[in-house]
Amino acid sequence: AKRLKKEQEEKEKQESDRKRLEEEKKKKDEEEARLKKEQEEKEKQEIEKRRVEEEKKKRDEEEAGLKKEQDEKVKQETEKKRLEDEMQKKDEEEARLKKEQEDVKVKQESDMKRLEEETKEEEEARFKKEQEE
Repeated sequence: AKRLKKEQEEKEKQESDRKRLEEEKKKKDEEEARLKKEQEEKEKQEIEKRRVEEEKKKRDEEEAGLKKEQDEKVKQETEKKRLEDEMQKKDEEEARLKKEQEDVKVKQESDMKRLEEETKEEEEARFKKEQEE
């Protein structure tokens, strides 16, 4: 009976050891699975972070390009306006000079006419005087 009891105890001990080992293995497997899942999650986050950074970089480059284009456009518009203003000033100056020339010409013509009139009158007066004498 003692031997049977001892065998029974030995069997029970082996059974509990087996259960304990199974539990430990199960825990270890669960821990590994948890760690693996965490690692995968971390990698996913890293990939997402890189993707977001790339998008931001691309967007920043596009914005910089657009700003450069806009600045160039503004520069061209400014230059165009400056040239138009220059042309307008030039046209105004030419018109002013032309008017001055016209005014001088008109004045010269009227001076010539007046001179001719005066000369004619003087000659007529002299002719009259000669006639009277």
